[in-house]
Amino acid sequence: MGLVGILGGRIMSSGVRAVRDTKIVTAALEGLSGAGAKLGNAFAGWAKGATRGGGREATGFLGSKGKAGLGELKNLQQIRNTPTTINGTSYSGHALDQMQNRGVMPSVVQNTLHHGTPFPTRAGTTGMFDSVNNVRVISNTETGQIVTVIRGAP
Repeated sequence: MGLVGILGGRIMSSGVRAVRDTKIVTAALEGLSGAGAKLGNAFAGWAKGATRGGGREATGFLGSKGKAGLGELKNLQQIRNTPTTINGTSYSGHALDQMQNRGVMPSVVQNTLHHGTPFPTRAGTTGMFDSVNNVRVISNTETGQIVTVIRGAP
């Protein structure tokens, strides 16, 4: 049984034990050579970020759909972005947050606005659907500001 098999159960622990065990695994993997050393270094970098409670702050759009249920931040959160204009289109802070969460690039929103199919929405908003990118864009009918961006058909 390999090192990962022996220590695998410890990696799945939680709380203080997980932090302690992560340090044990990190120390063991850092002592390896060759391919094991690369794995050790990668794990050590991840573990150091995990034990500090962090990693890097999100800085922009990734443009990835992710996997069903895994690619989108589902937690209730405060608005991270302020309203802004991109390529002549006004976006609310919420729309920018949802674009980041859902991996939708501003160019996809532009394409939806120019080539999408209108669909019914609540009063005061306009909905456009892009079947190629499977994206819905909801805008304020009066101001034209993008209110939110959603993946999936209406």
